[in-house]
Amino acid sequence: MHLSIHSSARTCTAALCLALLAAAPAHADTPGVKISDAAYAATNTALVSGHVLPAYRTLETGMAALDTTTAAYCTGDDTKNLANVKTAFVTANDAWMGAEHIAFGPVDLFMRNLRLNFWPQARGKISDAVADAIVEQTDDNLKEVGKGTFALQGLPAFEYLLYSDDGLTPASPQCALASGIAANMHTIATDIVHEWTAGDPPFTTRMAEPGGDNFYFATHADVTLALFKSLHEGLQKVATLKLVPVLGTNMPDARPALAESSLSNRALENIRINLAALQQLYRGTDDDGLTALARNSELDPKLDALMRKAFTQTIATANAITLPLPDAVMDAQQRKLVEKLTTQTRALRQITAERLAPALGLSVGFNSLDGD
Repeated sequence: MHLSIHSSARTCTAALCLALLAAAPAHADTPGVKISDAAYAATNTALVSGHVLPAYRTLETGMAALDTTTAAYCTGDDTKNLANVKTAFVTANDAWMGAEHIAFGPVDLFMRNLRLNFWPQARGKISDAVADAIVEQTDDNLKEVGKGTFALQGLPAFEYLLYSDDGLTPASPQCALASGIAANMHTIATDIVHEWTAGDPPFTTRMAEPGGDNFYFATHADVTLALFKSLHEGLQKVATLKLVPVLGTNMPDARPALAESSLSNRALENIRINLAALQQLYRGTDDDGLTALARNSELDPKLDALMRKAFTQTIATANAITLPLPDAVMDAQQRKLVEKLTTQTRALRQITAERLAPALGLSVGFNSLDGD
């Protein structure tokens, strides 16, 4: 198998990164890695049934509850319980953070991922989109937001309406819009689950039966590559989009306002959920994820232990940060932990590209986030 690995060495310069990579074997002249189709297939099956489908079912459940709760509040059936809407929003948001890294398949069709969470692209656009929708309000543009701008369709817009100074008042245009957004997200989540499990054919079948007229995957290794890329690019997104812009190069350069889910103060919790989900993608539910291939690698026999340790240390650092992310980057002591978390996440991402991919017999190219 082809083993060329493209990654940016400049992304990892701290001592920890060097320590993680110091023992990396040279791969340039290594012959192709021999991993059987059966081994790839077993890992793929385990991750689809134990990781991907549960994540999307949790997402569908969370979005259904948000839809129902918001509709009850906005129609006046539950007017005293705005707190219930906020609780449902947090649950739905967390469910997305647990599935966000799965960047292939039905979620990629019709740009569903961007419609659910148009971030960070929507910075500065949501308030204008909401204002325009309110000014031009009709039953259609308040309730059928799925046909409009991405900035108005998903979690960032709902958060803006829910936590803005005006808040949500039952029977108001803002509440009708929030209800329309919740219904739209519920529909998207339901469509994703349906296409995975009952499509024509179900995407689970495309994952299990590569080759032939399957235009998504030619081999079982191709399926594993899609899962691997979800791991690699998920780590890169945490570092490049969720940590670095907020942290800046020093405290005066920090930009707390760029934190994700800033109005609900969920930025750090989002990252914790992202990292936990990525760890599960690597390990699987019973050590049957990508770890099953890594621990049997003759090319890099120490890799699996290193990956496990790196995940454990990175998540421990995230859990050690006690202030919300926007506050932590402006606090001398807590900022050190955010810097450490950024370094560890970058190191984990780089070792995933430079050691895990070759050990799994996979080839990884550049993506839009390279150069972080």
